[in-house]
Amino acid sequence: NTSLFLQLEGSLDLTALVARNMTPEAIIATVVAVGDRVIPFAIPLLLVFVTLAIIFAATTLDSASYILASVATREQAEVREPARWHRCFWAVVLSSVALSLMFVGGTESLRAVQSASLIVALPLIAVLVLMTLSFIRWLRQDHGS
Repeated sequence: NTSLFLQLEGSLDLTALVARNMTPEAIIATVVAVGDRVIPFAIPLLLVFVTLAIIFAATTLDSASYILASVATREQAEVREPARWHRCFWAVVLSSVALSLMFVGGTESLRAVQSASLIVALPLIAVLVLMTLSFIRWLRQDHGS
């Protein structure tokens, strides 16, 4: 809504930025414009935004790599954590996928994500159907018809 307000008010031409595939610049321009209206200095607001984005990305990547490492570890004691090298491996793999999509950019990265989603989703449909049928069978066995 803020971006739409800034566009309609005429203080920021976001549609021109987005039309030229400059979406990150449009986001930064919006944050700076809001920062100039709310407080007299927008740079501290931008620094807070970037810091929070980095913290969010780091914790998300750490959690995802931990889960992937624990699932991929063959024999794991109940109390032990997955090996640190295993977590680092998954963190590097996830980071490289994200960075490669960032460097490709534009519609090519969107097509890559769409293709990957389709390739992963098709086999999962069969698995989900089997899980649903198994769940229904389990309910009938435990609770009758």
